[in-house]
Amino acid sequence: MLDAFAAEARARGVAHRTVLGRWPDAAPVAGTADVVVCHHVLHNVVDLVPFLQALTEAAHRGVVVEMMAEHPMAWLDPLWVRFHDLHRPRPATTDDAAAVLREIGVEPVVERWERVVPPRQDPAWVTRRLCLPEHTVPEVADALERLRRPRLAATLSWPVG
Repeated sequence: MLDAFAAEARARGVAHRTVLGRWPDAAPVAGTADVVVCHHVLHNVVDLVPFLQALTEAAHRGVVVEMMAEHPMAWLDPLWVRFHDLHRPRPATTDDAAAVLREIGVEPVVERWERVVPPRQDPAWVTRRLCLPEHTVPEVADALERLRRPRLAATLSWPVG
């Protein structure tokens, strides 16, 4: 992802810098920038407050975060129920992230939008993801035909300083 980001930034003539590492541990190496961006990782952050605080502290002008409206793998939840009778917890949402930001004194601008229809997932990949035996691929493929993939996403942004 860093290579893709850097290539796109170069193609657009935008000054940029990338740092490979876990956030917020990599914050001291990353330093600061006018705008700090975060793309599709909030759903998997265990301790959100230090993560968001470090994003904010690294920005001179503002922070922009893009995320799905709910966890990107939540669309598989009905299949966990169907094949394992496993009811997963309610997925984290954009509203949850915005609430955490408000708790630390940040009022985000939340822009909701719809992404292009996502491609259908490979039934063999989904079968492995669901920890099912290979012979169930046809049944998983059938279930995928009836499953709606979410398209809602959001951009959260906030000024700094």
